[in-house]
Formats: sequence, structure tokens, C-alpha cells
Amino acid sequence: MIFFFSWNHSHREQGADSVQFYLFLGGIAGCFIFLTWIIVLVPLYLLIPLDSFLWKWPVCSICGVLSGGVIMSVYGRITVSLANQMDPLVILAAMVGGMTCLFGSLTRNHFQLTRP
Repeated sequence: MIFFFSWNHSHREQGADSVQFYLFLGGIAGCFIFLTWIIVLVPLYLLIPLDSFLWKWPVCSICGVLSGGVIMSVYGRITVSLANQMDPLVILAAMVGGMTCLFGSLTRNHFQLTRP
């Protein structure tokens, strides 16, 4: 929703160049999200035992909020050009991390294979 609002607003002011910028931004964001998912989240999801206290939804959600915020903060410090505009993105990443971990903790019994 934020993407479409900002695209609509900037598209009216800046013209067709903003479309290319947002396609590029979407591609970079997709790579960032996919790499984080494949390198960090899938191994954690598969390797943490189902009886671990980390799967309790409050604990898992807090871990997601913290890790989403930390990952985006580190990314913001690496990309110096965006460092002064990172606060809203850190908050958004924390919310996404919390919701992702909440969903993972509530559905852990449905998607993980039980080990004998």
C-alpha cells in the first residue's frame, strides 16, 4: 500500500522516470527480502525443534520484531545514501518481522515435518 501511494504521488509530480525508479527499488527490495528469507528464515524454521520455547508466539513475535529492526538498521548503515531516511523503514521492517514470526509460530505444526 505504501508503494502504490508513493508511486501515485511521485508519478504525478516527476513523470515517467519515477516508474523506472520504483521498478528498480522493487527489484532491490525483492533481492533483499528473498536473500534474508532463504539464508536466515528457512534454516531457522527447519532447524529449531517444535518443542522449543522459541516457538511460543509472544517470544517468537518479539524475536521477529527485534531481528527485522536490526536487519534493516544494519542495511541502512551499510547504504550511506539512505541512512538519514531509515527510521520509517526500520519501523516497517520490525512490523513485518513480527508478523512473519507470529505467522510462523502459529502455523509451525502445519508446515514442519515431525521427526521420529
